[in-house]
Amino acid sequence: MKQTPETLPALLLRWAEERIGAVAAVRDASHDWDRSRVWELEGIGGVSWYLKVSPSEKFYMRERDACVRLVNDRDRTNSDLHGWLE
Repeated sequence: MKQTPETLPALLLRWAEERIGAVAAVRDASHDWDRSRVWELEGIGGVSWYLKVSPSEKFYMRERDACVRLVNDRDRTNSDLHGWLE
């Protein structure tokens, strides 16, 4: 069952729409622990994104650093594959 965008705090919905465009549907995707705040946002064209509010700066920094490492590893792997395939 899809929830309406009103289930997401208005400030966060506005922030998300400034970045991804209009949001057609919002679903609470939080885990079962009290500080989990995650939403799945569906755009007008059916594309989905996830919006997460970290419970603290410590958690935010840890997850941000992990994402940066993941992207860097992916780029390095793609670059290595590209050179190998030429």
